[in-house]
Amino acid sequence: MRKRSKPENIAMEWILRQDDPPGFRIEKFPDKGRGVVTTTRRQQGEFLLVYRGETISEEEGERREKDGGSGYRFFFKFKGKTICIDATAETSMLGRLVNHGSKRERNCKMKEVNGHLCLFAISDILEEEELLYDYGLTELPWEKQKMNVKVQEKLKGESNYKRGSDCIRRTVNSCHLQCPERITSTKLRKYLATVSQVRYNLRHCVDL
Repeated sequence: MRKRSKPENIAMEWILRQDDPPGFRIEKFPDKGRGVVTTTRRQQGEFLLVYRGETISEEEGERREKDGGSGYRFFFKFKGKTICIDATAETSMLGRLVNHGSKRERNCKMKEVNGHLCLFAISDILEEEELLYDYGLTELPWEKQKMNVKVQEKLKGESNYKRGSDCIRRTVNSCHLQCPERITSTKLRKYLATVSQVRYNLRHCVDL
């Protein structure tokens, strides 16, 4: 019986081939643009794709980030030194298009293999399932967009939502005061604070 090759050894084979293994496809998603799905089932621990790009120093990577962040620069440690893979340039390689996923969504992770970055499955992955891993970032454009949409939908659904100033204005108008425009939230807070202080002093028999 032929012994199965280790995932890291398979990864090295594809690194040397300068190509992607078969069984993957680019897919477009509404919130985040392009992504990568697998067209076959994948097993936990299996090698998936190489994250290919230009290998540069940490200093050069930081300089390029200052000139303009691209979202395709990956910094990592190799032999005690930080290096950067810059995959900004558009190529036919799929590793650069794999999207970030939340903790519950992630099904693969990035690992260093002899100075190269490779994606490996951390769970079984179903056919036509999108590959997702942790970018190590807390703020991403599409995540912000989804959060903004959720907040707007929540506010729309709260038909009883009213601003404090609106409530004050409605109450003042219902009392038919002579100068309702003089009643503001700031003045009202100061008045209540004064009344509260007076009540406290009276209760504790303090000379005013």
